[in-house]
Amino acid sequence: MWSFLVFLVTLSLASAVIYDTFSGREVGVQRPMSNSTQDLLNGLSLFYQIRPWCTIDVPECSPYEPRRVDGTCNNLHYPTRGATFTPYHRLLPSNNAMNGGLRTSITGLPLPNARKLRVSLLSDGRVHNKHYTQLVTNHLLMMTGDITSAHDTINYILVTTSCCFTEGLNPTCMPINVPSNDVHLRESGIRCLNLTRALTYQRLGCAPNTLPPERINTSPPLLDISNMYGINSIGVNQSRLGTDGLLRFEVDKGKEWPPTGAPICLANELPQETYCYNGGNPGLNAPLGIQLVGLWHFRSHNHIARILAQLNPCWGDERIFLTARDINLAFYQHIIYYELMPEVLGYDLLLKNKVIFDTYGHVDDYDDSLEPRVSIEYVIATRWFHTMQEGRLQLFDSQGKFLNELDMMDYTLRTGALRVNNTVDGVTQGSFRQPCAGSDLFVDPEVMFIIIITIRPH
Repeated sequence: MWSFLVFLVTLSLASAVIYDTFSGREVGVQRPMSNSTQDLLNGLSLFYQIRPWCTIDVPECSPYEPRRVDGTCNNLHYPTRGATFTPYHRLLPSNNAMNGGLRTSITGLPLPNARKLRVSLLSDGRVHNKHYTQLVTNHLLMMTGDITSAHDTINYILVTTSCCFTEGLNPTCMPINVPSNDVHLRESGIRCLNLTRALTYQRLGCAPNTLPPERINTSPPLLDISNMYGINSIGVNQSRLGTDGLLRFEVDKGKEWPPTGAPICLANELPQETYCYNGGNPGLNAPLGIQLVGLWHFRSHNHIARILAQLNPCWGDERIFLTARDINLAFYQHIIYYELMPEVLGYDLLLKNKVIFDTYGHVDDYDDSLEPRVSIEYVIATRWFHTMQEGRLQLFDSQGKFLNELDMMDYTLRTGALRVNNTVDGVTQGSFRQPCAGSDLFVDPEVMFIIIITIRPH
């Protein structure tokens, strides 16, 4: 125990080294962002604690320290990689138009209209999956929300909403024109869908414009439940109780919940729905699948911490918290790697590529020559899982009796509804009783409808 405490004291006294977030290289001073992005960042401030500079302070790494909560020092060769603002990796080089315009095809002609492609490739329909339940889509949502950030989505839904009125005037806009013969929208009068360009390191002033634009990622690129614990040390510390390794909580009807108070549950129906998660990361209030899985892991952490405190009465808050978090992450990662991914990608494929192993006990396949990063191609590929999302949410009791059916998309940013009429219990039962949608060429019309409505069509 004493060596652990000595390390923590040493870490707190160590001077921080300043690194560039884009390149990962050590620099001498903090570098401010471009002032031109300040209005956008102010609009996103309810959802994301984005730094006002392009650097990150990293206390000196030690090979003997436990896993850091902010993701730094995951790899001693690349101390910043693994933290928030770690750039995406690319399997293929970028292909961008010059001067910020729209990229053309290899023939030099404009690329096909995005809305026309969507309607041509995916039809609206409801087909139940014969093998998988809502647990698949819930965990896919949780996984994606854990290692990628939705700030660009928040931007075009809530912040920069006038792209259909200012096309050609606002360089951050990239609206989608709706063809007049659109099979779904031709009678609606909708001829434009609001869309913005991704926020890049170049736009923030964190990288030179001579380099191809690279999207930022405010989430750590690690499977560490950052959408529940927090994306950095500030968020994690805010989530902690400071006693016995516990996360802050409140009790409602005998059950623990993360504390309330965040202002972002814009869909809560007052006055009965007032709860809004306000722990390490307000992003936990996002899609219902993330809310639900995040709540399970929140309760799991405190359950583990209490057991550790009983078994190790001499341990302090810090050691219990870090150990409980490690165990909680081990459960989470086992579900992702050994239960979810074999169903999605195939067990033999994962085994062949040494993503998983057919063995018992601890496996150490860590390769310190690799930077801990997420591929930008992963972000695009996960969009296909929209085809597996159900637009309707079925509630069951513990005996499997059907109780009710709700519109799932109505519960994004509406965390308060989970605590009304025991909705969270019915949703939990439904998560492993209700089939998800099929992995096919059909998209639930409720899923597509809410996406169109939220991007402010004109």
